[in-house]
Amino acid sequence: MELAPNVIVKAVEADLVLLDLSGGTYFKLNETGAFLLERIRSGDTPGEAAAALTRHFDVGLEAATRDLDKLLKTLQQKRLLCDNTQTKKETNNE
Repeated sequence: MELAPNVIVKAVEADLVLLDLSGGTYFKLNETGAFLLERIRSGDTPGEAAAALTRHFDVGLEAATRDLDKLLKTLQQKRLLCDNTQTKKETNNE
């Protein structure tokens, strides 16, 4: 998964702010959300990212997995994150 092309990221202390340049809206991630998003952006699978969260923060795997699923769904619904396999398919079909 990767950020939508119209989204930029700014670090604010331990948090991340995602800014949608096309709509002018922003979405703030706390430290754990920022950690998960960075892991996903660097190529981790959701399972790997959730497991990494449990090693860095005091959270169980079930809660980490649930929170990551919710985060990814929210970012996709807000069109801040896209599935890069879908993006690659669309690019290859052009």
